Amino acid sequence: MYTVNKVLNVNVIVIEKDGRDAVAFGKGVGYHQKIGAQVLEEKISKIYVPIENNRIEPLIEFMNNVPVKYLEVANEVVNQAEETLSTELSASTLYALTDHIYFTVERMKEDVMITSSMYWEFKRFYPEEFKAAKKGVNIIENALSITLSEQEVGNITFHIIN
Repeated sequence: MYTVNKVLNVNVIVIEKDGRDAVAFGKGVGYHQKIGAQVLEEKISKIYVPIENNRIEPLIEFMNNVPVKYLEVANEVVNQAEETLSTELSASTLYALTDHIYFTVERMKEDVMITSSMYWEFKRFYPEEFKAAKKGVNIIENALSITLSEQEVGNITFHIIN
């Protein structure tokens, strides 16, 4: 069992794991939860623990300012990439990708596009990560009802590699 430290939405909560705050995902895991409540391990599908515990506060502040749908979409992209690559990505990938997706959408609203100067290098030298990023772009487009430029595949590849 884990203690709920914060409810971000119905599917995302902050829990205490091994004396540290962590972000936990699970279908309905935050539904009717209160701070201090106990949540069963079976209700959680994925847990992300920050590398350094002192980074959780800025992370929670960030998540309070970014709509949770971006965190959920980033989680889908990370899960898909992990499955495609048969590897586990770090928690920092989730947070960086959430930030990237959110600001990409905000820039799109202002007609500002950023290209990936490393697009061709990523495509050539990281073909599996590039393939995972391409699937990730499809997830983002479908979930947020937007159309991203092909250059976004390079940007998402960057986050998967790092």
